[in-house]
Amino acid sequence: MKKLLLFFFSVLYLQSCTYNTATATPLVLEFENFGPAAMSEPLLGQSWWQWQNHGDSRPRSYDIKVVVYRSQSLNEIKAEYSVSKENLKDYRYIAYSESIDYLDENIKDNILPRVTQKLKNTRSKILKHFEQE
Repeated sequence: MKKLLLFFFSVLYLQSCTYNTATATPLVLEFENFGPAAMSEPLLGQSWWQWQNHGDSRPRSYDIKVVVYRSQSLNEIKAEYSVSKENLKDYRYIAYSESIDYLDENIKDNILPRVTQKLKNTRSKILKHFEQE
């Protein structure tokens, strides 16, 4: 009887783990959450609309979102969060592990305390979001 109960609870546990990873929802953040554009450009690309060749001559803020994903494929994420020039929707896509690696590296560098704190906050948001999954 004990073996049967142990088996039953093991199956339930494995199903819950599989369910959580399979349905992990992406996290949508602001471009600025990853630090100044000069720092995040290798990861996110330019800080202006991706359909433009260059930014405006006057300083301007673009509403660019960063989608951090974990258990879905990049194609699934792109289908769910589509870039649309007509609707001014611009997304950048980053795998969970890539985002954490980037943040860890730049937090370690500690270039400016306020930037480092912003990166720490972003890292915490990401970890907290995906721990709930």
